[in-house]
Amino acid sequence: MKAKFRLTAFICMLAMLATATFTSCGDDDDDDSVDSNSLVGTWQEYSEEAWWDYGDGDKGHELEVYDNEKEYYSFTTFNADGTWSERWFEKAKGSTERTHSGTWKLNGNTLTMVDESKEEWSEKISINGNTMTLTYEDNEDGEWDKEVVTYKKISK
Repeated sequence: MKAKFRLTAFICMLAMLATATFTSCGDDDDDDSVDSNSLVGTWQEYSEEAWWDYGDGDKGHELEVYDNEKEYYSFTTFNADGTWSERWFEKAKGSTERTHSGTWKLNGNTLTMVDESKEEWSEKISINGNTMTLTYEDNEDGEWDKEVVTYKKISK
């Protein structure tokens, strides 16, 4: 009886091992690339979430949802020719609309932008339907911060 139990247990373990092996043999190089055509258009910033830990006890989390265009708005347009422009208004920092522009390029799921003053930055990007998420994370000299900004596409 013990031998039969051991054989059954051994066969079950082999079956589980085979299942795990074949399940994990899928495409390990999941392609999360973003198609540049899906990026082209005008996007309105919907929310901004930030986390930080500066190593000196200053740590936190903040979430802003922008639902009052009289207080704040931000629109970013990505053009097919690799240029972008942004216009935003923030009542708390003055009541005039400001603008910003430059060039963009997409490499897989990394969006790199350069502005008119030649400042360059890169963010992880994902697009799901009409929702775009940009994620920036920095970890340097014991200080860490992460920002996730969500946009809704308003025109192509």
